Amino acid sequence: MNTKVKFGNHIGKYIHQLRKDKEMGLDELASLTDLDVVYLDLIERDRKTISLETLLKIAKPLNIKLKDMEEYRLF
Repeated sequence: MNTKVKFGNHIGKYIHQLRKDKEMGLDELASLTDLDVVYLDLIERDRKTISLETLLKIAKPLNIKLKDMEEYRLF
């Protein structure tokens, strides 16, 4: 099941900031998540709606916990 979920308006910006804080490039995140660089860029610019499955793929290498996202009302 790959249901698309509309997360908060700033989830992409949150992901972008965490990635930058870890000094990780988009290419490295793409490699760690098996996602395309262009797709990740669209996510970070809040231009793409993502599935929970994709969010979890991105969260793992960035050490993001879903409860932290909930605290910031990102979904």
